[in-house]
Amino acid sequence: MNHYHQRKVIEMLNHAFTKVLPVSSDPDKRDFIDQQYLVAKKRKKIVKARLGVFLKPVVNWGQGLSKPVIEDFQTAKLNKLLLLTPSWTSAFYHPEAVIAAKQAGYLISTYDSYNTAIPMGVNDNWLTAQIPSQLRENCGIVKKDGYKKMGYKGKGVYTNPSCMQTYYQQRTAKIMHYGGFNSLFLDADATGMLYEDYHSKRLHSQSTMAKGFNYRLQWFVDQYQLPLGSEDGNAINTSSIVFAHGIQTTGFGWRDPDMRKNKQSPYYLGTWWPNDEPQVFFKPAQVKMLYKNLLFAPEYKLPLYQAVFHDAVINGYHWGADSLKFSDVKVVRDLTAMLYNTPPMLHISRNSLRKRLPALKHYAKGFQIAHEKLWDKALVKFLDLTKSRQVQQTTFSDGSTITANFSSKDYLLNKKVVKPNTVMIHFSDGTVFNWESN
Repeated sequence: MNHYHQRKVIEMLNHAFTKVLPVSSDPDKRDFIDQQYLVAKKRKKIVKARLGVFLKPVVNWGQGLSKPVIEDFQTAKLNKLLLLTPSWTSAFYHPEAVIAAKQAGYLISTYDSYNTAIPMGVNDNWLTAQIPSQLRENCGIVKKDGYKKMGYKGKGVYTNPSCMQTYYQQRTAKIMHYGGFNSLFLDADATGMLYEDYHSKRLHSQSTMAKGFNYRLQWFVDQYQLPLGSEDGNAINTSSIVFAHGIQTTGFGWRDPDMRKNKQSPYYLGTWWPNDEPQVFFKPAQVKMLYKNLLFAPEYKLPLYQAVFHDAVINGYHWGADSLKFSDVKVVRDLTAMLYNTPPMLHISRNSLRKRLPALKHYAKGFQIAHEKLWDKALVKFLDLTKSRQVQQTTFSDGSTITANFSSKDYLLNKKVVKPNTVMIHFSDGTVFNWESN
């Protein structure tokens, strides 16, 4: 069978086994997460029993989160990684991968969120939004007109964090216990997405809601003493987080049909298929001139966030815009990230690893060298070294400088040539390092 047919057979088999052994619980029951874990073990057992003769050993199963992928990272001498899986159930199926990641010294985390609650049957694959019906009714944010605020993409309701604390703590405890993670990503909590809640028993102001989010974030840190991340890293909600996704390149073009619907467009981001390697994450796309100027052109950018938070929050790309997603602005994004000392991000699947590993190694070589020396230094100065703003320089509190050449010509800096598409780093100890986007 060719690769397409193999993928279809595997998808159908996986679907069949989920039908044979469904999760015998629901969000209204306290054992919902427990059953997800137990069913994962049972499904693996029955798959091995029925199909084991055709399969590799169990420890080698899995896609992006799998032991062979972790081993390939180690073989490539990648010793500093944050691995983030979109669902905690991946760890339930592949605990050997989580163990291998931690033994390699990596941070391994899962995506979680408590901001939208939806009824059963709306989208049962959206695990984070599977909130008990009583909480969905009681914790939904009430607008001034008496109606509840609709949740993400108009589904369900947005919830008040203060009302969700007990449930959040209980679910998080089970996810961390069964998943074995050594960090966590709480989506949306640090976006500063604050509302007034006119619920008759709450009457919460925006500032009260901010305190609810901050309590939720800080509880995890106090309870587990582990790194915590969230979305954006808005100033209102940064006191507890170490990393954030979304500021370096934000999500954009949400209502642009050429990006979201027109499959013939060079700007189309892709479908959510195949399951193991969705196009929306892995398919390269181009960027319209409007967005190029607005979001990526160096002459229109300033490192305002990094000037405040560089030594406090490690902030990177939005999950939908990894380092390889936009082919025609890749070099500009690479140079800007190095200039601001913010990390690269790559989506990884087992099938794509061979193609993406060289890029990951190249990014790590540049970013890791700089970040190990500058991670706790404040960004204190930003300069345009040319009138066209095509050569820019950042200075950090220890005196180190990073100079990026976005132009097509060499630039002479202190008798040293900064090549086009290159950053030159002068560390405070006198060493000089060059990194080129390729």
